[in-house]
Amino acid sequence: SEWIHDPLKENGFTGALTFESDLLAMYSSGAVAPVGYGVVCGTGASAVRVEGGRIVATADGLGWLLGDRGSGFWIGRGAAAAAIAELDGLGPESVLTPRVLQAAGIAGEGAHASGADGRPVALEHLIRVLYAQRPVQLSAFAPLVFDAAEERDPVAEGILREAGAQLVRTIGLVQADPGPVVIGGSIVLRPGPPQEMLRAHVAEAFGEVPFVLVDSGAAGATMLALRHSGVDVDERTLARVRAGIGEAMRAGAPAPIPASHPAVPEGDTP
Repeated sequence: SEWIHDPLKENGFTGALTFESDLLAMYSSGAVAPVGYGVVCGTGASAVRVEGGRIVATADGLGWLLGDRGSGFWIGRGAAAAAIAELDGLGPESVLTPRVLQAAGIAGEGAHASGADGRPVALEHLIRVLYAQRPVQLSAFAPLVFDAAEERDPVAEGILREAGAQLVRTIGLVQADPGPVVIGGSIVLRPGPPQEMLRAHVAEAFGEVPFVLVDSGAAGATMLALRHSGVDVDERTLARVRAGIGEAMRAGAPAPIPASHPAVPEGDTP
């Protein structure tokens, strides 16, 4: 931890440095309940169960090669695979194909024209482009799938429904007692099948529990810092922290720690 503690100390930091999971910070950005769940789905995907302020169960988060089911990478790979399948004659036509080609910098016109070996020229170009990238860059195609699904493209709708099903399976692996569910990450924050299917599953499994969307773990990191300093935090604390961060973000200033909270003496903020 010296790589970060030393620069902080040089800039006046005198407190203890504690590392916590970004998933715990995300959960703590949306809930203070002792038992609850966090689902994050951006480039990657995972779910956790929180008990007593600690993560006690985790599912997925295994990376693009072995997991991250339903993630932005998973969806983007689905878009690339759908385009490849259409160009290779294996899959149905989809509006995704010309959009994937365009996003990859390949002209869409004449996509099905044959090259020297009889394979579509666009397919050969797309294969070269995709294999030249880092695999995780396939996640850049995920927004194309959402856009196409909004236009009722069956292929895109199928990809997103399967992504939602994968996320439901993932949270199912950590389910126990009912509790609030906090979700974050670009894939589940955007309206669409993944978010809708998660919401429906939570309602069926837990009944009426909070289903909270958060756009970052900043508030949760502050809440964790307050807890580590001995502060008893509650819903009011979280509301004030989130409001303070929101005001700071709008003003373009660093987010303040709520020193005026009754449980935090002035001059003794973490």
